[in-house]
Amino acid sequence: MSTIRIFVPTLHTPDLQVPAYTRPPLGAPQPPVIIYTDGSSKNNGAENARVGAGAWCETNPEYNVCARLPGIEQTNQRGELAAILLALHKIPPTSPVVIRTDSLTSMNGLTTQASRWEDGGWIDTKNEDICVPILNILRSRTATTTFEWVKGHAGIRGNEEADRLAELGALRETPDALPLARHPATTTLGARLASLTFNQIYHHIIKWKVGKKTLPRQTVKDHLTLAQHAIAGRTPHGLYKPSTTSIWAGIWQPPFHSRCHDFLWKVTQTALKCGPYFSHFAPTKSLCLQCDQLETAAHVIFDCPKPHVHQLWQETEALWDRLWPGIPWVPPNIHILRGLGAYTVRRTNGSTHSHPTHMYKVLVSTTAYQLWLHRNEKTFQNRTAPQIELTRKWKHRLREQLQIEHTKIGMYPPTKQGTARRLFQRRWCTNDVMATLDGTKLYPHTW
Repeated sequence: MSTIRIFVPTLHTPDLQVPAYTRPPLGAPQPPVIIYTDGSSKNNGAENARVGAGAWCETNPEYNVCARLPGIEQTNQRGELAAILLALHKIPPTSPVVIRTDSLTSMNGLTTQASRWEDGGWIDTKNEDICVPILNILRSRTATTTFEWVKGHAGIRGNEEADRLAELGALRETPDALPLARHPATTTLGARLASLTFNQIYHHIIKWKVGKKTLPRQTVKDHLTLAQHAIAGRTPHGLYKPSTTSIWAGIWQPPFHSRCHDFLWKVTQTALKCGPYFSHFAPTKSLCLQCDQLETAAHVIFDCPKPHVHQLWQETEALWDRLWPGIPWVPPNIHILRGLGAYTVRRTNGSTHSHPTHMYKVLVSTTAYQLWLHRNEKTFQNRTAPQIELTRKWKHRLREQLQIEHTKIGMYPPTKQGTARRLFQRRWCTNDVMATLDGTKLYPHTW
């Protein structure tokens, strides 16, 4: 059972034969080639992102790499892996090599995680198209290959030079081709039966039947396109237009509360049980109980003329103005809400303002979710909470998020708690509006 592999494709690649490398002659061991690799991304996460790969070798400049990645998927991690791939292609397979990278993800993926990914048949694994050719080269080399991690941006010359070459590569006008051909003799095909979970088997069957990932519905595509344009229209000069991948990924990442993850996903997928959902079998339930208009997600959260919606958003804006008086509040709409996972507050020069971005996501998602819960209370419990109670519940949710993020600090390793505490203070304790942090003690305020 441990050697049985399933879902093995039939490959017809007679021209891709592994070269018959000869071992170096016996004698004194060769000194290893030490090469630094790095990736660089311009507008990372945006639709117009450009990624470069760089490698620098002090003793053998001919092994240096400066390239721009081709393709639609442009991420910094692909740049890191591409730099390793291009460097290994240049270095003779009979020469020992030490690859120094500042990417723990790349190093661990190609060493400790590779066998697990292969056993699973690369299902739900990103960057398979680059990882497999790298593993092909590593297995066909007759000399040792060593990976070493170095701290990035720490003044290490090799790392700085590789980063410089990667940045130059990202600025190139024409993308460079990557050697992504796979060698059958060193490629592990299919998936190891003993290692598969039922979830992985299901995904393999779907992949074989459909031949590609299930495409999103046209409605969802339209929502994502409108979200992209809405975010681009609210950034300086429209320079940042997030990719759909970054929008989806951002939904499931901090700082959103666990309940907001599902809520944002349903808003984007039109999966909330409101107007359009009821219109097919109960038309009377498709109308807003507050104003008798069609009850869409946009209507419930932003457009209902009843005063509770406008007043809660006014409260949100007022809190923002106290937290960040020098940064104008951007009034959200349904398109901003759908793209909130990839939304960033930008300075006038286009750079990301990370701490206001964190709090903008918290405030907008919390307010939108509270308005949705307020609607559910009216629809399913036939109870309308007064404005003062709605505001109180909204503040309670914000304080709950405040406590959750503060509690998480203690879960970090001791060496990282200081940094986490400083980030928390710059986000939640700005101007001492919402809370004060004294050492490890948190003192929430009434606002």
